[in-house]
Amino acid sequence: MEKAPFLESLKFVKNTSQFIEDNYEKYGDFYKLSLPTDNIHVVISADLIQEMLVIKQKNYVKSKIYWGQLKQMVGKSLATIEGDEWLWLKRLQLQAFTPEKVNNYIEEVLEIATIHFDNWGKNKDPIDIIHEFSQMNISILTKVLFGIDGNSVKDKIANFIADGEEIISYRTKFPWRPFLAEINGRNRKYKSYLTFFNTFTEQVIKENKDSDKGKLIDLLIKESTVNTPEGKLSKERIRNEIVVHLGAGTETAAVGMGWAIYLLFKHPGFLKKVRKEIEDNIGQRSIRPDDVSKLTLTSWALKEALRLYPPSHALIRDAVNDDEINGEKIKKGDTFFFSTFGVHRNPRIWDNPTSYIPERFAKEKEFAKYSYIPFGAGRHTCIGRFLAEPMMILSLALFVQKFDFTMDIQEDVKPLSLSTLKPDRVLLTRLRKMIQ
Repeated sequence: MEKAPFLESLKFVKNTSQFIEDNYEKYGDFYKLSLPTDNIHVVISADLIQEMLVIKQKNYVKSKIYWGQLKQMVGKSLATIEGDEWLWLKRLQLQAFTPEKVNNYIEEVLEIATIHFDNWGKNKDPIDIIHEFSQMNISILTKVLFGIDGNSVKDKIANFIADGEEIISYRTKFPWRPFLAEINGRNRKYKSYLTFFNTFTEQVIKENKDSDKGKLIDLLIKESTVNTPEGKLSKERIRNEIVVHLGAGTETAAVGMGWAIYLLFKHPGFLKKVRKEIEDNIGQRSIRPDDVSKLTLTSWALKEALRLYPPSHALIRDAVNDDEINGEKIKKGDTFFFSTFGVHRNPRIWDNPTSYIPERFAKEKEFAKYSYIPFGAGRHTCIGRFLAEPMMILSLALFVQKFDFTMDIQEDVKPLSLSTLKPDRVLLTRLRKMIQ
């Protein structure tokens, strides 16, 4: 196994996506970092993702490096625990993401997106497209999952989520940073955010105490069939689920939409094809949930964006037992950085891996297993993926239907590996409403 020297390993910590992009040939698909505190291996092999996260998934659990920090900050939730309690929580929450429920959600998604886009169209100045999508996603998720109108607090929550994820990223990168966070004020900031979400949770529970629509909040409020350490799910535990779902569904989807729109701007030829698809299949009428099946090129545009710039750019796991992988001895406690970004651009897997070629998804069924994993792999695959993908496809189609758009960008935008894979600059977007 190749081993990156100490100074090189620090470059990995600084910006993992750039390091991986620069070192495909030098280190291969499975290598080790030289860091004084953690025994970290980097994995950019689809075969190893299948072996470790699917076949041997019980041996590789959520890592102390990222998920441990989230648990310290937020507490126990579906995102931060393992074992029987995690399995119970997942089964419970999957009931809110059945095909029937998702289809009902999508109708609300389109209604909310239309309202937001109409408001965006009134802006004469360029907008921060990712921030605007973050706010829109807050409005969507608070309504469809938690049965509450979140418009009055969408800006505040979007800022809290973005800043909270930056704090997690900061605390994760070096072992001494959680202590520095107590000194530099980051810990006080996230604690104030939790205070806000305590009040928000009280409001959500109050407004849904008699609800029987089967939304996620209804399941969380009414659940009492499992013996957790607290007994019935406490308000704090419900708060944790609200925070985690808003975090997972807001920032990631907004960043993904930002990249998709940026790439369409950079590739006007394919944007023209997407526009024609929408005109031919939908025309000027309102987009409906069942239009997803008609939006093949729009779907490819989104999927290629998620391939090139997966917002959830890594899966981090710790070994709970000794193992052997590719002839290498693995020790209990070793940490593994499964780079979604790395797998999605691996030249040993993909032809022209860094090129924007949405048409490659015409042969998606022929892709190597676990070579395309924007929503994760194994037991911790994103629980909301069946809502997220159609929501993003239809939102992208609605955006293209409503707007012509430009970006004042002279140089290529580069990805930054934070909690999500963000652009290295604000994607300021100028909108012009299409004539309808």
